Amino acid sequence: STEYLEDNYYTKTQAEAAIEVSASNIRLGVSETYATKKSLEDLEIGASNLILNSNFANSTDKWVISGVTASVDMDETHGSCLVITSSAIGSSTQRIYPSTTDNFIHTGGTYSLSFYAKTDAGSTATLQSNVAGGTTGVKNYDLTSSWQRFTNTYEGNSGSITFWLNEAGVTAYITKVQVERGDKVTDWSLAPSEISTVKDLDNLKDSVSDI
Repeated sequence: STEYLEDNYYTKTQAEAAIEVSASNIRLGVSETYATKKSLEDLEIGASNLILNSNFANSTDKWVISGVTASVDMDETHGSCLVITSSAIGSSTQRIYPSTTDNFIHTGGTYSLSFYAKTDAGSTATLQSNVAGGTTGVKNYDLTSSWQRFTNTYEGNSGSITFWLNEAGVTAYITKVQVERGDKVTDWSLAPSEISTVKDLDNLKDSVSDI
């Protein structure tokens, strides 16, 4: 009889029940450990910096400096950085932005911006980012004398990403500007076209492994 039970053996009914429970546990374990196809489809991530000269290693090349005083300084933490001072409250004539002709322009969709910034010790400053100097994707960032990484996810259909200061006579230090497609912010890296040496590739590998 299939219901006959000896020591250390299961009956057919008991075995089928155990198999069903085990199968359920396997399905549960897989669902908790691995992403589903739907969750992967819902994940929007660019993981590629669209900004050239994003750390100002080549001075202000491929950036437009409009109405502000700008210079490039070396920082112990982040290396090269852009230093800007505005004599007036920021506007379309008092700003910096990646050139729309040879650097970056929005072509539609969701973008994620990230960058590092600070101001002088003992000072306060508010930096604003927006799209094409307009009212889209506007966000204000309160700077302190310590480096902070700021982020913003927004929609962009035209123009470049613009930065300006909301106060006159203050200074902002900016570096490692990254714009990537999608709504997920990843670690800063050079634009793919700028990664050309073995050392650059090793640095990229290390940054990807930390994600």
